[in-house]
Amino acid sequence: MKLLELNAVGKRFGGLKALDNVSFAVEAGEMMGLMGANGAGKTTLFSLIAGNERPTAGEIRLDGQSVVGCRADQMAARGIARTFQIVRPFRGLTVRENARIGALFGSADRRPAAAEDFAQDILADVGLADRADALAGSLTLAGQKRLEIARALAQRPRLLLLDEVMAGLTPSEVADAMTMIRRIKEKHGLTVLVIEHVMSALMELCQRIVVLHHGMKIAEGAPSDIARDPRVLDAYLGVEA
Repeated sequence: MKLLELNAVGKRFGGLKALDNVSFAVEAGEMMGLMGANGAGKTTLFSLIAGNERPTAGEIRLDGQSVVGCRADQMAARGIARTFQIVRPFRGLTVRENARIGALFGSADRRPAAAEDFAQDILADVGLADRADALAGSLTLAGQKRLEIARALAQRPRLLLLDEVMAGLTPSEVADAMTMIRRIKEKHGLTVLVIEHVMSALMELCQRIVVLHHGMKIAEGAPSDIARDPRVLDAYLGVEA
């Protein structure tokens, strides 16, 4: 069953065409990757899906219904949560307080006690339970990336958008992050759309990958097919097939 559908989606910023005629669908329960060089339009696409920006062309459908024009808070209420490429913790608040904000923002049950309990459960899911009372600003980059995921996960989403949550991590931290992402996907029954420059992680995690180049979709398929696609090798890796 298709959870998310993009049909001929485009986005302009003045004279700059950030996205042009992008179409693909994400099946419920799938983990799909979004790949492309810097400036390909990946984060802009996340902003359109999450309601932070509005497309200038095309249609975005969730559960078969158009969500074009919905604000970010309305998209959160419909079950979409995202992380950001540049981590944005509330640095002066504790780790638990950061997660609790996510729980209060996204949940239908906004009682403080319920948010507190759920936030603590989510921190355990991402490996931050022992840092719950630490200030968010004191966490390492890897810890702040996990907190970013926790805050999004605390909104109780159906569709989780992960924007380069492994960027800047060491190989062992990447391996740990991959294990965590798989675990939370299964535990919470999530559909996940992943932007990632760590190619090995993207290839191993995802069932399908969409490739963007200069705002246009140039390939879509299984990781093994994407790795051999001459358009991808030329546009993304700079290798002529």
